[in-house]
Amino acid sequence: MATEPEYGYVRFDELPMMLAISWMACGKATYHLCVPGSVSARLAMGGLAFLLLMGAALGTFSLRTGRSIAEYVERYKAKAAILVCWHK
Repeated sequence: MATEPEYGYVRFDELPMMLAISWMACGKATYHLCVPGSVSARLAMGGLAFLLLMGAALGTFSLRTGRSIAEYVERYKAKAAILVCWHK
């Protein structure tokens, strides 16, 4: 993201943009990889995508901040990590 989250919260404009980009990428990947329409195949693809996304988030966090995995997990336990829309 080109902008930093403010005060530990998710920026108001970041969430809709990331959801739209993720939705389009998922559609293209599903079509390109010829994923069957069965529920189990789609759940497996979604689970793999989630694991890859969380791994990328962890890697980015570690590289940018130099902090450990335990500190990454602690961020999600803190109240500041709760998803909110911040208005100025």
